[in-house]
Amino acid sequence: GVHNPVYSYRDANLCWNYDTIDVVVNPNPTVVLIYDDTICINTSTPLSATPTGGTFTGTGVVNNNSFDASGLGTGFRNFTYDVTDVNGCFGTAQGRMLIRPAPINLSVTFDDDSLCEGEETKITESHLGTGVLTGTGVNDSIWSSAGLSPGTYEVYYEVTNADGCSTYDTSSIVVNANPNVSVDLGQDTLCLGDSIVLLVSPAGGILSGSGLIDSLFVSSLTGVGSYTFNYEYTTAEACFGADSVSLVVDSCKVIPQSVYELNGIGLQLYPNPTQGVVNVYLEDASAHAHLEVLNALGQVLSKEEIRGGQINEINIEGPTGIYFIDLKMDDEHQLIRIVKRR
Repeated sequence: GVHNPVYSYRDANLCWNYDTIDVVVNPNPTVVLIYDDTICINTSTPLSATPTGGTFTGTGVVNNNSFDASGLGTGFRNFTYDVTDVNGCFGTAQGRMLIRPAPINLSVTFDDDSLCEGEETKITESHLGTGVLTGTGVNDSIWSSAGLSPGTYEVYYEVTNADGCSTYDTSSIVVNANPNVSVDLGQDTLCLGDSIVLLVSPAGGILSGSGLIDSLFVSSLTGVGSYTFNYEYTTAEACFGADSVSLVVDSCKVIPQSVYELNGIGLQLYPNPTQGVVNVYLEDASAHAHLEVLNALGQVLSKEEIRGGQINEINIEGPTGIYFIDLKMDDEHQLIRIVKRR
């Protein structure tokens, strides 16, 4: 408050006088600390106080606004806050922080940390039953790459103790791409006595099947029939891929017949065997027919409209082998087997 001290003086002649002055006594600031007094080891918490503008000091104080328990160990730690107000009056307060322990020696590992697409592996936790596993691919204690693209994935493992303090660990797992494997012949039928090279990708795998000399199929080693070839490839990461292809070996014997009948009308088809072009002739100039070229699997390769009284050239595109020409007039069909040779 305000005080009025008086000073008086009397001299030897008994004369006296006095003077007075107003003295203001200001209170020291009342300091209030604002903080969470319990913290987990290796974490931090904000520090503040009123009035503002003072200074925090002590082990663990960082940037005059937080307490960091990293590396301090567990137990109590004291810190101080000092402040001087605009009147030059001083206030101080002491805080006490309890640092609680967190789980230690955490680890999360995989039985196999390098997988191929579609594979899975077991996850091993150091604190079994007390932690939480999270991350893409985690399914309880199994990590699965099903539906995931090749790449690196992180699994997070967090354990919280009775004091509410947590520790976490991470572990990486790699998903390697399965190889894109193919084996191709370029055709599905081969004449007996001919050979063909099987095209495989990527190179370096294992090709198996009858009649093979390396990647060359020799039909004279097998005879007439249907054959399947398998190609398997394994990457450096032990990821596997496979493909297969089938081939029919036909005797491709010369077919002497070249004159047929369609709906009562004479039909000529030649040459057969052919190197690619077949001539079709309907003897009735007023007739017309629908023609389809099919491969040995019955797939339609081309369609034509045939006019009578003229030679219609039909081009059979594709590799050597067996084809069929299907002629239709009204409700009648004529299916003719064609051999294409070199």
